[in-house]
Amino acid sequence: TDPAAYGYVYVHGLHFVAYVSARFGRTPRNAWLRAMMEGLTLEDATAEAFGVPFSELAADWRDSITQAR
Repeated sequence: TDPAAYGYVYVHGLHFVAYVSARFGRTPRNAWLRAMMEGLTLEDATAEAFGVPFSELAADWRDSITQAR
């Protein structure tokens, strides 16, 4: 990532985690983060914590941004 875009990357991640928290709640969000910290892949942790593939979660998040306009 271009260093000039670092601020955008941070905001992007912050917004995604806020979306996950609002959609699933703190306990599943923390389980998701813990699962990745313990070595699960992003895909496996997402399926385990939220019951959906990461690709679906990411698409839902992008749709939520579009609807917020």
